[in-house]
Amino acid sequence: MSDARTRVHAIVAAYADLPAVQAVTLGGSQTTGHATAGSDTDLYVYSRTPIAVADRRRVALGFAPDAEVGNRFWEPGDEWVDPVTQSGVD
Repeated sequence: MSDARTRVHAIVAAYADLPAVQAVTLGGSQTTGHATAGSDTDLYVYSRTPIAVADRRRVALGFAPDAEVGNRFWEPGDEWVDPVTQSGVD
């Protein structure tokens, strides 16, 4: 398994461990077979109730010390560049 895939699995598992989370899905070019070396990782985390920002921050900071948590431009979201793979995660 590649470093990128291993990291995605670890991130998904960290979000899935949160009590409010119902599902975590992968989207974007990685699901269509059109991903390139520069493609980011698009994750969608579904829950019945909003996930506390503190919980989201704990997950994000576990993978990147400079994660941006609580972005609300389009919808509630978090973004970072994974320091292991140098790939964006949002």
